[in-house]
Amino acid sequence: MKYMNLILIWPITFLISTETALAKSGRCESAFIGEAVADNLSTDNSSAAIKRRRAVGNNFRVTLKIPSEDLGQLLTLRSGENSEFTFSAPITIQEIVRNEPRIAEMARSRVTNVFTALAKVMGRTPTEIELAKALALTTPEYRELIGHDRLFTSFESMQKAAIEKKPNAFAKVIDLSFFDSARLKKMNDAILNRKRLVITTAVADTPINKDFFESLLVYAHEMDAEIFVFAANMQTTGLDPILLETPGVHIITNSVALSPQLMLNNIKITAKQVRPLTGIDRMGERGQSQIVGSPKLELLTIPTIDNQLNPHMLMSTGAITEPIYNSQLYIQERTSAIAAADHKLAAIVLEKSSGTFESPFPDSTSIAGFYHSRHISYSAEAKGFTDINRFFSKNGSSAAEILTISLPDIHVGEIDPGFITALASVIKKLKPQRIALHDLFNGHSVSHHERGKIISSAIRYKNGALDLESELRSVAVFLNSLLALDSKLELRIVQSNHDLWLNRWLEEGQFMKEPHNAKLGIELANVMAQEQSPLEYALKKFGLEYPKRVIHVDEGSWKEAGWEAGQHGHLGANGAKGSLNAMVRATDRSIFGHSHTTQRRGNIINIGTATTLRHGYNRLGPSSWSNSFAAISSTGEAQLFVLRNGEWWNDGDVTKGADFFTNHFPLIKPNNLPGIGQQIDQYSSRSR
Repeated sequence: MKYMNLILIWPITFLISTETALAKSGRCESAFIGEAVADNLSTDNSSAAIKRRRAVGNNFRVTLKIPSEDLGQLLTLRSGENSEFTFSAPITIQEIVRNEPRIAEMARSRVTNVFTALAKVMGRTPTEIELAKALALTTPEYRELIGHDRLFTSFESMQKAAIEKKPNAFAKVIDLSFFDSARLKKMNDAILNRKRLVITTAVADTPINKDFFESLLVYAHEMDAEIFVFAANMQTTGLDPILLETPGVHIITNSVALSPQLMLNNIKITAKQVRPLTGIDRMGERGQSQIVGSPKLELLTIPTIDNQLNPHMLMSTGAITEPIYNSQLYIQERTSAIAAADHKLAAIVLEKSSGTFESPFPDSTSIAGFYHSRHISYSAEAKGFTDINRFFSKNGSSAAEILTISLPDIHVGEIDPGFITALASVIKKLKPQRIALHDLFNGHSVSHHERGKIISSAIRYKNGALDLESELRSVAVFLNSLLALDSKLELRIVQSNHDLWLNRWLEEGQFMKEPHNAKLGIELANVMAQEQSPLEYALKKFGLEYPKRVIHVDEGSWKEAGWEAGQHGHLGANGAKGSLNAMVRATDRSIFGHSHTTQRRGNIINIGTATTLRHGYNRLGPSSWSNSFAAISSTGEAQLFVLRNGEWWNDGDVTKGADFFTNHFPLIKPNNLPGIGQQIDQYSSRSR
């Protein structure tokens, strides 16, 4: 177009640049044509002005700028024989937007299309400076497009228009609007001052479960907590707006080191990833547990050298959004179905402890406090969730009914004294109707693993560890102490591999080779020959006070609110050894022991041990043992608790503010784009 050289021939009219004309006339009046002036223009003059504005507009839709020659012109008009007046008539962006809507819309499309293409290439939303460069504009020229009566009222409105126009293009794009100092400060203040943090995950372009979300808000209000939300796969574009608009809800856009022991890791994990914890075991210092965002609910404990000081756990959160996985491609329907089946409405509660912790890290001599962690799971039927001994819904909270707690492998004779002390508080607070006991009988007096070890056996004999009667009496004393805590409490002994060591000892006739155990062995062998349980018989013989409240669960099924609670976990499929994978395949919901390791995959829970974490065959080398138990509520949820420094949870106060932390924690870490080291968070050079 050659409009720049266009001369409109009006009566005694000439066209010159603004600078020159105003300099010659010495006039400083408004650059806009007033209504009175416009009324004096002839039809031909008005038509010529519109034509000129349209010509400028057509160039604007391509270049997105108005050349200096057309920013204004000085016109002299004669409306009568001896009357003459002068005025300026510029072409502005506002005038084009007002009077040329088709051209303005085409210009808007050019901006949003470039923004979208740039975002797809970069994997994140471009900054204003980057967008201006891609549009071949200077920063001041770009800023002329933004404002009242211009192409877009703000950068945010432009970004919103681009996303609404082509939502699929932003499916894997990180939205930089979340990375700003205001959001950072709110998140940091919550970490410093709240007693609890609730961590969950949201999948973009998917609605939240409103009942679960409102239940979490009730929890946050009553329990001095705030809600932190991972964006699955770091896809911040398309999150449910309610997560962005609700006070006390934070989107996790950075990895946050809460302490040397705990990291909120914002590594990108797709919502459909079957095993979200795969490969995460190599991340972080040993002993620094990692929490990642995923709709799956998982927990693994990694064997480390200093496990007894601080376990190295990997946890995924579960989700706040609905299990909706729509795929455009037919071939993706399989993965969508699997993702929906594994999807769990759940979160992690991080609770500040009341105790202190001595750190194994050389640069952290001590830590003022540490976090307890536990999952909470939403029950669609009950429309809420249980945490410890209270049930929370959108309507408020109430006392929860705990049906059963499954204690970890007991191994009487090797129990950690700290576990015994902490166990009393568990029963007092939860008031369970039943307790499941795994590996109650340790069997050190009849262990087949120790046979043939002459020196070790001599030492153990001297210490009384080979006396079967003494061991059985200790088991009876332990059971009596539990029964005394609650007159209505029922104990269920789950048949376990250590309990069966007694049967093996009798079956192999070893009592005939042990004079100190021979008499009792003959008596128990006779009981076993009558197809009765030798362990059950012996406990009654040696002092069990309330045998009717102690039930021996044989191998088979014991369901508690839909959870399988009667499997120890030592038996796998078709005679193989048991494992987490075996239980995942064999049961829908189950709690089992045996491994001494705390693990969880969806509704399959593996509880740990009640013993000291370093003894016997586990004395040396890496270990993943931990003290943990699970509780089943009447609303059908199971919650897993880990004993840390004598606490299962915090019933008291915590040190507020920065005094809870040490050595520059909490630390919000910058995010870097792989390969080029470009930051994509609040530390970036984004100019607004």
